[in-house]
Amino acid sequence: MCLDEWTKKSLTASFLGISCCFYDPVDSITRHIVLSIQQIQHPHTGEMLKDAVTETLSEWNIDSTKVLMLVTDNGANVVKAMRLLSEEAAAAAASTSSTDEMGDLEDEQAESGENDLDEETSDEDLADDCCEDELDFPYIAFRHMPCMAHSLQLVVKKTFSSNHCSIVSKVRALVAHIRRSGVAVQMLLNLSGKNVIMDNATRWNSSFQMMKRLSELRTSVNQVTQAMKIDSLRVAEWDELASLVNLLEPFTDQTNLLQSDAQSLSYIIPSLINLQYHLQNFKWP
Repeated sequence: MCLDEWTKKSLTASFLGISCCFYDPVDSITRHIVLSIQQIQHPHTGEMLKDAVTETLSEWNIDSTKVLMLVTDNGANVVKAMRLLSEEAAAAAASTSSTDEMGDLEDEQAESGENDLDEETSDEDLADDCCEDELDFPYIAFRHMPCMAHSLQLVVKKTFSSNHCSIVSKVRALVAHIRRSGVAVQMLLNLSGKNVIMDNATRWNSSFQMMKRLSELRTSVNQVTQAMKIDSLRVAEWDELASLVNLLEPFTDQTNLLQSDAQSLSYIIPSLINLQYHLQNFKWP
């Protein structure tokens, strides 16, 4: 199952989406289906999110044992909701197990007189029991896994808040200046057929797209800024921007791959290996 929240910029409405991914053996494909999209009220507490998941599962008559994993972002309230779900399910399972054990104990005591002469257990039976125990992996109710694509975006944000914060701020200011001027936008369109892109804090990869587009339009942007007498980037800053784009492009590619509707866990390790190889071989000028 997947869980995600969305809030309007004005904070006047918030929505919670709950979906599920599963393998369809009939058509031999992976399916992604939306279970519910519901408007939620502030504050978005862990308890409220937990109740929303429980309500959705009940509405679709989905038993908790059928939920192999819950994938969410790394928000503290969402993480708390997943923990509460797991603890609640574990407590219910423990209560049921205790009741079953009491019943089994009573049955054993009642039949103890009839089983004094049980047959000896063979070595093969013992070996079979051991093998079964080794293959019997413990079931964890509502196992939680942070969204890999979201985790990659947190890594990218670390880059923006590090030594490259200055160049990112300058790029954002230059893009904003151009987009505020209809004359500058028209000149840029006449020269390149494209316009600069402004990033959005809540949209993944938008900062990368902003920097990549500006780097691609370097010559045209310099012509526009010179004609409009607008301060542009220095040569060293343009070079730093190009290097930053090359550094972050593989992160964008892997994010786009991992955030698709029907990906499996098998894609995660290759993605991490590819990114690790990229970082090990990347040479900053």
